[in-house]
Amino acid sequence: MHPARNDVEFIWLAPPREHSSAPAWLRELVGDHFFTDVDTVDFTYCEELGDVELEHVSVLRNLTFLVLSATQVTDAGLEHLVGLTRLEWLELPGTQVTDDGLEHLKGLTNLRWLRLDDTQVSDGGLQNLKGLTELEDLWLSSTRVTDAGLEHLRGMTELNSLVLCGTQVTDAGIQHLRSLTNVGTLYLSDTHVTFQGIKELQAALPNCEIVWDDPNTNPQHQPLPTLTPLNAENFVSACGR
Repeated sequence: MHPARNDVEFIWLAPPREHSSAPAWLRELVGDHFFTDVDTVDFTYCEELGDVELEHVSVLRNLTFLVLSATQVTDAGLEHLVGLTRLEWLELPGTQVTDDGLEHLKGLTNLRWLRLDDTQVSDGGLQNLKGLTELEDLWLSSTRVTDAGLEHLRGMTELNSLVLCGTQVTDAGIQHLRSLTNVGTLYLSDTHVTFQGIKELQAALPNCEIVWDDPNTNPQHQPLPTLTPLNAENFVSACGR
């Protein structure tokens, strides 16, 4: 769930002139200094936005919140995020990102929320995330992740929510999650996990709510968490929706 933000500094970045982070007319109106404190950019619904536009985002060194959901961003575009070391929140669902792109996220060690659902990410890509030990929420639903990939998550002991729905993980794989003692909710719907695997993991993580979709053994199945937008008074969608 998106947190309410009362201190949002937001700007829509149109394709700028050389070495600028906003249109010339806007820079002339408010001054270049205005853009130095921008910390939130949301490109949700910007279906035509791609790697070129991210080059202009790369100058926003104070950025902490970046949403690129359902855009045309690829691995090449993620290279422009390397210097955004203050990023805490990054959403990439429905993009063209693969394992190679995740290598550009290695240095973003302040990340607390990362969404990679509905991408081509697989086990090899998760190896690039091993150093992101501050992560609290990680979405990997509908990716190519299998049991082997879960081993790379063992050091993410700050995780509070992990979404693995629609992946190929099995009972053997989820045993790699035993070290994640802070996980409050684990989503395993539409996987190859069985009741026995759930039972064993629940014994190791007694404080974790495991959401699973076996109708015979889990009649109180719950859906994925619903993401709500930022406080309407402080939030502006970059594409106007």
